Amino acid sequence: MRNAQIILNHIAKSIRRRIEDAGYASVDQFCKENKIVKSTVYRAIKNERSPRFVTLIEIADALGISLQDLLDLEKINLRRK
Repeated sequence: MRNAQIILNHIAKSIRRRIEDAGYASVDQFCKENKIVKSTVYRAIKNERSPRFVTLIEIADALGISLQDLLDLEKINLRRK
């Protein structure tokens, strides 16, 4: 379960970073302009709930990037210290 939480934390940070990098002033602006439910994105970013796969696809599509780029999983280090 520890690895799952590490991955979810990483995805949450990646979503927020990608939205900021895309030039949106806020998550609200991103959601409004792309017709994505704000509460869904906030729950993913705040790691309150695991985002559904379709939500991740919608976010990536709205940002004009691949799902692989959104998740940025190759940068995760899951090795235990």
